Amino acid sequence: MIKLARILFKNKIRENVKGNSFLDLAALLKANLPTLNAQLNKTIAPGVFTTGEVKELKMIGLQAGENGIQAQVYIKADISVTSTRLPR
Repeated sequence: MIKLARILFKNKIRENVKGNSFLDLAALLKANLPTLNAQLNKTIAPGVFTTGEVKELKMIGLQAGENGIQAQVYIKADISVTSTRLPR
């Protein structure tokens, strides 16, 4: 009986979420673009730093699970690594 109640309740939640939820993924990706660019432009060691910029960003997959949502994202970026210190 408890197992049946869990299944029915779970499906009710799923149907409710399915019919009433909306997530603007394009806006989410666009909002996080500055954070991605910041990760491409930083010091990684004393005298070694990276510079770069995201050129293309698109979602290619989405999978909903019990504990969250996983997104598969395609990112095309230009990045360069510069060292201002010569090894001894």
